[in-house]
Amino acid sequence: MTGCIGNGRLTRRYYSETTTTVGKDTILKEVSVFGNIQPEPIVIPGKFIPKTAFDLSPEGQKALIQAIASKETTSDAIIKVLRQPLSETTPQEPAKFIDLTKFTRIITLTSKKLSVLEADRISTLDIGLKSNTPLLKFTGCDKIVTNYLTADLGKLTLTRTLTGELGGSFGLNQTNTTSTQLVNGSTLNNTSGGGTTITNVDGNTTNNSNTNVSGGQTTVAGGSTNSSTTDVGTTSNSSTTGSSNTNTNGATGQTGFTSGVNGKLTGSRSFYEEVGLRQRYINLSAYMAPDSSMHFYQESISGVDISGNIIASISMAFIGNVTEKTAIKFSNLFTDGKPSDPDKIKSSHLVFSYPAIDEDVRLKVSFNTTVRKVKKRHRTISESDDEMIRLVGNVDSTGYITLLSKQEITPLLWYFSAFDKQGKYVGTLEIEGPENSAELYAGPLYFSSYESSAEFIQWLKSSYKKIEECCFKIGPEARKYKLKSSSGPLTAEFVSNLQFRIYGR
Repeated sequence: MTGCIGNGRLTRRYYSETTTTVGKDTILKEVSVFGNIQPEPIVIPGKFIPKTAFDLSPEGQKALIQAIASKETTSDAIIKVLRQPLSETTPQEPAKFIDLTKFTRIITLTSKKLSVLEADRISTLDIGLKSNTPLLKFTGCDKIVTNYLTADLGKLTLTRTLTGELGGSFGLNQTNTTSTQLVNGSTLNNTSGGGTTITNVDGNTTNNSNTNVSGGQTTVAGGSTNSSTTDVGTTSNSSTTGSSNTNTNGATGQTGFTSGVNGKLTGSRSFYEEVGLRQRYINLSAYMAPDSSMHFYQESISGVDISGNIIASISMAFIGNVTEKTAIKFSNLFTDGKPSDPDKIKSSHLVFSYPAIDEDVRLKVSFNTTVRKVKKRHRTISESDDEMIRLVGNVDSTGYITLLSKQEITPLLWYFSAFDKQGKYVGTLEIEGPENSAELYAGPLYFSSYESSAEFIQWLKSSYKKIEECCFKIGPEARKYKLKSSSGPLTAEFVSNLQFRIYGR
């Protein structure tokens, strides 16, 4: 009886589940994925800023103040000295290198559930990013790591109790009823199953225990009267239904019989089940696939939809077709508003390394996903009664997002070219040198900023009369550069016809 209690169903994940693979169009009705890029501008080193006392540590400031106070007598004098730069000399800037083949970008990927039913959700989502050029490789994802979390979803209990009872009765009960008959003034007490007692009218009593009064003749002592007594019998049968059959012949009498079964059987069984809903799940992870694509994978848990934003800092590098451009930076071109002598001018290199490509770098966005949809019983919070269907599908492309424009990966440089009065190109200003240095460079004279190029051309046009032998040397003896034209001698006319040009735009 108690074996009919079944096992608990609380621990099952779903009431029923079906998994089916669907096409791109079906998935795009359930999930939308798109993204954008936040560029990080390249910082090119600016001009030298002299250090002051405020750039020192607290201990350094204290030592400096004590040293100044030992020489200055007034507080105003001390403050005046503290406000002065610690060094009036601009240090010789070393060669610098700006690598435009390596980039870090902040990418935001957004996934959106299109279903309006709360029970439906995106269970898994794998978003892929692949470049349109094989020259670009992903090298890392610095701010995204695999994160495993545990969610406490609560507790469910199930209690089932079964109680059974069987009732009935069985037994035998006989009841004798005494019948009395007056015979010639005597009283006859006939008790079924016992003796016969005769009481005479004179008060004498005779007990004939062996006298059979049923169907026979009895002689009464003490008198001459003979009495013939007919068997008087009444039979009563009693069953559990309560029916009765009585037969009386000439006298009053009753004999009863009762039968039945009495018993009770009770069975009880309780089933108790408790489920603590705790689940470990992958919040977000990033990985690089063998096909050089970057992937972001998310996995949900019970009751949690993974729609939302993924913000990641991704690193990438170009592995081929890399070229270089060198920009020259001159300092001390003017002293007290007057052009400096060529041998007083200082210089430094700024080398740009960048990929030589002719188009923007774009990323194709693709994804594969598992969408959980509930066909029935979606109104309950618990998912163990859901009739669920999984839609598994892949979307090979949702479009492209621009990762790097051609201008971003090409250095912005200024240079000078000469044109005659008719606008015909004459040549480009070039530089060669420095002499006696491992940094030997020959080619167009590039500048990394408009300000530095404008200052130089102003200095050059005010100093071109010093040109000798079609050569113009700039810099100290150990670092002399030679200016020249790409098409012929460097003349005053060539210098006067120089115009700004921009490389990379």
